[in-house]
This record gives sequence, structure tokens and C-alpha cells, in this order.
Amino acid sequence: MAIDISVPLHGKVALVTGSTSGIGLATARLLASNGADVALHGFASADEIEQILAGITREFGRTARYFDHDLSDMVQASQLVTDVTAAFGRVDTWSTTQAYSMW
Repeated sequence: MAIDISVPLHGKVALVTGSTSGIGLATARLLASNGADVALHGFASADEIEQILAGITREFGRTARYFDHDLSDMVQASQLVTDVTAAFGRVDTWSTTQAYSMW
């Protein structure tokens, strides 16, 4: 089932945390399918990350980059925004879809 979010996102940059699997990956793909370049974040093997990035670029013609920051560390969480902004020039939307458990 295709989802039309009815918002053109060409020229926009979306940061999606938890985007290497599940709901986060689906969110990143949906945003890319509507024209956004995507900054991905999450945990996966290097091979899986490469496949995800290549798939988004191939399927949607959008730029996709991966950022590896520990969001349980406030310094790294802040640095994530700085690094994404440096790479893309801006962050227009941030979707937080990661799961976190301390135990």
C-alpha cells in the first residue's frame, strides 16, 4: 500500500534516528520516496548500512548518509545535529524512532 503524505519534500533534509530497521527504516524510505534527502542513524553492520544507503539512492534518487552517534550521550546527541547540518547544510525535520532500553 502506497502512502501519499501530500507534502513535497524535494530540497528538504530529514534526520531519522533508529532508521536502520523497522519503523525507522520505513520512515526514512517514505521520506525519501517523497523527495527528502535522509540522514540515517541506528545500529547495524557496515554491510547492512551500505545496502540501506545504496537502496535508498537507487530506488528514490535521493542522497542518504549514515551517522553513528550514541544518543544516550548528550554530547554525541548534540554532535549528531552538528554533523548532519555540516553534511547536508540543514536539518528540516527530525523523526525519532529509535528504541532504547537501559536493561
